Amino acid sequence: MIRLKSLLTESALASDTDFRKQVKTWEGEGPVDEKGNYLAYDDATKQAVQPGQAVQGTLTIGYGTTKSVYPKLKPGTKISANQAEELLTKGIQQHEERARAMVTKYDSLPDYVRRAIVNAVYRGDLGPNAAKLMNAEKWSEVSAEYLNHPNYKNPGKFRGVVKRMKSNADAFDTYAKEIAKKKEQGKSKNLLKKLKTTNTNLVGKMLYTKPGNLQTYTRTAPVVDNGIIDNVDNKLRAASPIGTVIKAVKGEDSKIWYLVKYPDGSGTGYVRNDVVKTTNSKYYIVKPGDQLLKIAVDNATTLDNLRSLNMLRNTDLTPGQKIRLY
Repeated sequence: MIRLKSLLTESALASDTDFRKQVKTWEGEGPVDEKGNYLAYDDATKQAVQPGQAVQGTLTIGYGTTKSVYPKLKPGTKISANQAEELLTKGIQQHEERARAMVTKYDSLPDYVRRAIVNAVYRGDLGPNAAKLMNAEKWSEVSAEYLNHPNYKNPGKFRGVVKRMKSNADAFDTYAKEIAKKKEQGKSKNLLKKLKTTNTNLVGKMLYTKPGNLQTYTRTAPVVDNGIIDNVDNKLRAASPIGTVIKAVKGEDSKIWYLVKYPDGSGTGYVRNDVVKTTNSKYYIVKPGDQLLKIAVDNATTLDNLRSLNMLRNTDLTPGQKIRLY
């Protein structure tokens, strides 16, 4: 049982060729002598260190190996190329065990996320707050907290640290987006049942988003209303054409949904009847002292919307001018 447990917890990344290459790239290769032996060096200067010489940064050898991995390391130490590879394996295993200790669900995470975590542990810049967010599965907050670190904000001469940390942060962001996408896909299963075609006199007519609905959506199928229009499949701009009505259906919640054909012919989607209108135009006649921003606010739209609809280069208005609101 003890051996089985050891095998189960043994580092997978240590034998991952791609990850080994990545670590070598980030850590760099230390100086070697004429026989190909790796020499102990100062990671601040990248220069070999002999006995009696002061070390400005951290004493290192091979591919980023320090005394925590190789206790015998001291100024003047030499190791062979094979030893450097063995110490790299030991270092990855050691750092992966630290990662497991910090992130409780480490082994269940995708490979690219585990690589980023171990990479961060290598640098020593995976702080307790970032790890806490990982354990709380608040991945959308991990990247910002991880980069809220002095090594990233003030790297000094270690400019490569910024690129390395940003790479890890990008992996955390990607994972956060994957989780969000899965949640949305999970919501989309919350479909209305017992859909029945219902009467409508709008078949063949174009529908438009209502003024004030700055976020109107269509979706692949009618869904249960959870207080907001959820399960977004296709986001529409305010005052946009939605599509022509093919039919109307009513679900078990008695809400009416229109199946519409998109204006560009790209497909069909459903939209709920309380967020649409059947006319596309309303105008306002400018009065003395009117300002475009106030007209936008008073009519539940935006300044940019009005400028776009009316092809205005600026916000100057003339009394009597006709402004299209939607």
